[in-house]
Amino acid sequence: ARPVAAAQQDSDAAGRETLGRNPSRPLPPPAGSACDSRQRSFRCVCRVSGSHHGGLLGRQRDRICHGERQEAGRVPEYQGEPDEISTQKCQEAARQVQGPVLVEDTCLCFNALGGLPGPYIKWFLEKLKPEGLHQLLAGFEDKSAYALCTFALSTGDPSQPVRLFRGRTSGRIVVPRGCRDFGWDPCFQPDGYEQTYAEMPKAEKNTISHRFRALLELQKYFGSLTPPGDSDDGQGSGEG
Repeated sequence: ARPVAAAQQDSDAAGRETLGRNPSRPLPPPAGSACDSRQRSFRCVCRVSGSHHGGLLGRQRDRICHGERQEAGRVPEYQGEPDEISTQKCQEAARQVQGPVLVEDTCLCFNALGGLPGPYIKWFLEKLKPEGLHQLLAGFEDKSAYALCTFALSTGDPSQPVRLFRGRTSGRIVVPRGCRDFGWDPCFQPDGYEQTYAEMPKAEKNTISHRFRALLELQKYFGSLTPPGDSDDGQGSGEG
């Protein structure tokens, strides 16, 4: 099987990193470390994609979940609209690792600002902190915003298009409340809730988050793939 990699950006903008498979480098990270956090996110992706079919991540699930990875060179910080950035990053990561890649990007978009900070939330957060993000909208009546997660998937073949899987959660920007251990979560309150992301129990947040919704789209795609050895003798599963 060809190596599988994923470059992902956490919603706390902790940075971007390309993760992949390297059998000679098992990496069990210490609990609570940044690497451990990324691996837990990646394990979630693996659980969604499953291992019962011949999809891009299926056969690599066990290796990925046990922390084997390969770091590619730095992926450039592209500029543009979210879809453009995700596609360019995915293409570059696939070129570097010479194999399939899954890239995650997260945006926080303020409607009053035409979608900004959007894909540049990392730098806004570093300079302004959650309090500053809230203050950006001080002169606007419209405090609405949405969190956007995009997974970009490449087969590793440059002639094949990059597939995008998006998840979006609408909400509003509020005075920061709650735990400060996850980026802009304290100032984002999803619609229909009185709590910010940071105040919500993790299990509850994970059922409405932008990442969860993007993963559902990814799950639908992997579920449509035909398992190896299956043919047109029964259950149809799409074109893959």
